[in-house]
Amino acid sequence: MITSGQPPAASPVDDDSELAFLATTAPTEEDSDANLLRHQLVTSPLLTYSAVEHHAAHFPSRGLLGTSAGKRVYFNTNAPSSVVICGVQGSGKSHTVSCLLECALIADPRVGKLPEPLSALVFHFDMQDTGRPCEAAFLSSPAAHLNNVNLPQVTVLCSPSNVNRRRRAYASLAHVRVEPLCLSERDISADRMLAIMGCDNLDTMPLYMHTALLIIRNMGVEAFSYPEFKRRIGLERLDGKQKAMIELRMHLLEAFLQPGARDIESYFTAGGLVLVDLTDPFLDGLTAAVLFDIVLGWFTQWQTAYGKLVVLDEAHKYLVNSDSARLTQSVGNLIRLQRHLATRVIIATQEPTVIPPTILDLASTIICHRFSSPAWCAHLARHVSAGSESAGWYRQVMALPTGSALVFSPAAVRAADEHGGVALLGKEHLMLRVRPRLTMDGGASLLAVGRSLPTL
Repeated sequence: MITSGQPPAASPVDDDSELAFLATTAPTEEDSDANLLRHQLVTSPLLTYSAVEHHAAHFPSRGLLGTSAGKRVYFNTNAPSSVVICGVQGSGKSHTVSCLLECALIADPRVGKLPEPLSALVFHFDMQDTGRPCEAAFLSSPAAHLNNVNLPQVTVLCSPSNVNRRRRAYASLAHVRVEPLCLSERDISADRMLAIMGCDNLDTMPLYMHTALLIIRNMGVEAFSYPEFKRRIGLERLDGKQKAMIELRMHLLEAFLQPGARDIESYFTAGGLVLVDLTDPFLDGLTAAVLFDIVLGWFTQWQTAYGKLVVLDEAHKYLVNSDSARLTQSVGNLIRLQRHLATRVIIATQEPTVIPPTILDLASTIICHRFSSPAWCAHLARHVSAGSESAGWYRQVMALPTGSALVFSPAAVRAADEHGGVALLGKEHLMLRVRPRLTMDGGASLLAVGRSLPTL
């Protein structure tokens, strides 16, 4: 108890110092509003012409994607973002992917502004080799009616066992270089070996896979080496069928291993496109996904001052709707860290149900081309911000013409004015008409009578 004759105890907190510090560091209300506006603009994944008209300085790098209600719509190539594109074959999905690649790789005033082209990595897989190239490779050739297009360098990395057939497939594209995808033993880590051997799912894992799992576990994550793993497998007493199944997996992997192989990083360059095309009748989606994950790891670790773009083309052929799948985990982590890794991610698929909910929830933008499956609509409806219009866009997406799409992108800037007013897309959506391509369209539909459908 303090008596009246004693001075009050000193405060344990120096209020004056704290208030003085806050006064010097806290922005004014006007500055705070300006910073918020700048952040909304700079990080917006999509924007309309009004945003460029009134705030051009915030969008030094932007690519024309198409039009909505007669207004130009741009892809913000300056800021990392993630895009999911879905739609049935022939709806314009691949065309949209190619236009986004053009926005990121080709500096041309006809399609926006690109002071520093990005570096792009595209994944493509098919078990059936139809002799056709991946459509992304057509960025190496200009559209027939256009001249003076600054084309990107395109390098295709394919399965060594199928390299000759893939070279024939790309032979019509004179400026495309096709090389075998070769890995070194140091690229094979313990967790990647587990995925290759099929040890991701313990519930459905065959008995002989437990042997491989036990060997990898005993070796330890840090001390894992493929030669030692192979030696220990050889010492195990497996019956003929078990040994054959394990050797099959190892032979698939060893087809890509080459001592002294060129570093994958050496193929990456600013303004260049590296297309990993694992079309091969001897590869399955699981193995392709593991190989993609290895290349993605190298691309993520690659140190560069330029931005990066990763595209998963035809993702339904190798992406698994499971958060435990290694490639799914890597893509999800990449999207979560995209701001720190300066990376943009595009996932294109005919079947949106293969995309895990975690990735759909993280995506900055979802672009829906035409499809008619109620199951697809229901799957996407749980992850798009459609508000009260959720029932209405079902009917819209089913009736979309080829080359048109519904775009859901809550942070997109749909309107802006000179007074600093900005309207975000929020729960609404855009009806987008995708622009024509600068480069050759390799995805035209072939008809029985007549050559093909006209390009978009």
